[in-house]
Amino acid sequence: MKKVLLRSVLLLFLCLTAGPGSAQGLGDLLKQVGTSVAGQSDDSSGQQNVVASLLGSLIGTDKVSAKALVGKWDYSGPAVAFESDNFLKKAGSAIVSQTVEKKMQTHLTKLGFTPGKVKYTFNEDGTYAMTLKNRTFTGTYKLDGATITFTPKGLISKPVTANMKVVGNQMQLTFKADKLLDFLGTVGAAASSTVLKSVGTLAGSYQGMQLGFRFGK
Repeated sequence: MKKVLLRSVLLLFLCLTAGPGSAQGLGDLLKQVGTSVAGQSDDSSGQQNVVASLLGSLIGTDKVSAKALVGKWDYSGPAVAFESDNFLKKAGSAIVSQTVEKKMQTHLTKLGFTPGKVKYTFNEDGTYAMTLKNRTFTGTYKLDGATITFTPKGLISKPVTANMKVVGNQMQLTFKADKLLDFLGTVGAAASSTVLKSVGTLAGSYQGMQLGFRFGK
């Protein structure tokens, strides 16, 4: 089993480092790994453990209540969320998630997203405030099931929609690739065009995956 998992790790590493030009759908990538594991071992416990550990990495589907959201939240790290649990049935998904998160944090650090330095405050009246690099951005928010729409305050305010999951004192906020860039643009990150381009490439590298942020209350 260890040899099989080692082959899976190697396959994923080669795919992830091949560059944007050879990027493939996440489903195809994990299919290769899953086939390798299933075809060479009868022990499925390893795969089941991987699946169990990834259940928290799905996008939110439960309705988020204003009561659960209201309060102050601190940024704790990047988030990688899968849009379907089909990917979780393939060994190697955890490696994809960890690798992307590491790359994501490298880019986010350049934009000022470091633990304890980015804060969100959601108020009962539907307004919010976000602090980044000693700057505060305000606006309104609207909840709709597991979706939240931010409308920044300003003459040119473009609403941005994201998926949200709140479990206890943990919040996961993830975006589709284009929406993530829109969001970063609303908080003044547009000046770092090179970094934004890298984030966009990473976010669009795998189908069925969203990128974003984790916060703690």
